[in-house]
Amino acid sequence: MSKKLIIVLLSTTVLVLAIIFGVFNVTSTKGAYYTKIISKAIKEQGPEVCNKIINTKWKKECLSEVAPEITNPEKCEEFKDENNKNSCYISVSEFHKNISYCDKVTGESKYACFSVVAVATNNEDLCEDPRCLLSIAKAKQNPNLCKRIPEMNSRYNEESVGYVDPTDFCLMQYAIGLNDGQVCFDLKNQDDKNSCFRGVAISSKNITLCKHIKDVSGPPKVIECKIINGEKICEVKKTFLDKTDEFKILNCYSPIANNNPSECGKVREDSLKLMNACYYEISELNKDPNICKNIEIPNDRDVTCQDYSNYYLLKSTTTSY
Repeated sequence: MSKKLIIVLLSTTVLVLAIIFGVFNVTSTKGAYYTKIISKAIKEQGPEVCNKIINTKWKKECLSEVAPEITNPEKCEEFKDENNKNSCYISVSEFHKNISYCDKVTGESKYACFSVVAVATNNEDLCEDPRCLLSIAKAKQNPNLCKRIPEMNSRYNEESVGYVDPTDFCLMQYAIGLNDGQVCFDLKNQDDKNSCFRGVAISSKNITLCKHIKDVSGPPKVIECKIINGEKICEVKKTFLDKTDEFKILNCYSPIANNNPSECGKVREDSLKLMNACYYEISELNKDPNICKNIEIPNDRDVTCQDYSNYYLLKSTTTSY
């Protein structure tokens, strides 16, 4: 390759890099400039500041960021876009705790406005959706407000969250949010109750709540097959721990006791079997065999993890398949 060609290639590369970094620099500088204007508009609650921006993209962004910060209702009429105007009046309604400003809000946003004022004033009668009732229920520490959801005269009556009905979802979120395990008993479905107790137990680090988890569906099956005289013979092994036990250990006891193995001692309230299983699981997770010394097995004073494992297998039985 000639020296002349190398010089040309180097010059081209330098030029391309200069253009790239130049464009990046201009874009970066321009972004910083408009960000500064938007900050000024928000601080002054002035949509008129945004309207002075010539660049359409940045003007639109400025207006959308200023609208939800306005507290002066007169400013709302300066917004031409319906969404921004609605956002503005919702902000004003919340700030002044005055539902009359919601009359200026159009479409579905009007319902959101009612709920915003409801939460701001702790007035559940103004709620238009379940989450509104949940917020006020928490504020008033009154879970019974969740039970008003089916009576709500709104389009949210049939709303569900996943497979949980709105009332149970509200009660569950209330229970977990306020660490109130007693509320979990009010849920209708057992699986939802289990999720609720687990959530509160982990949130409050109260391992004793795990004992209320019940009837986890699906009995565990361990199928072992052997070839005997050329024939495949299978057996269903009955496990020492059932599905509910396994769920408690893996999903409730472990998250709480993992960093504090002594918590497993409180599981005795549930059963000695589960207390032992808890210690064993935590010893496995922490790779610390000394934790197994807390396991209690009849006629065995110095229990090891292997002792427990052998005991576990001994307690399992087999039946024909």
